[in-house]
Amino acid sequence: MSSLFNIDEKSIIRIYKEDINTREDTIITLNAILPHIELEEMKNVIISIIEKIEKISDEDFNRLDLSETLFDNDLRR
Repeated sequence: MSSLFNIDEKSIIRIYKEDINTREDTIITLNAILPHIELEEMKNVIISIIEKIEKISDEDFNRLDLSETLFDNDLRR
């Protein structure tokens, strides 16, 4: 399932999944940040992530392996 998302997408998901943890809330949060993103390319990435998350189940979302992202193991350092 992680292969559905590239490393950039997994990194963005990891940022928001850290505090939210549910598929539905992650979708809501990503939709909420869209109006605040100025770069069109970044908006397109977020939209793509939302569309992919909407297509998977809660179980698959919870099983996403986000250990290999652009960040260290602990985002709160």
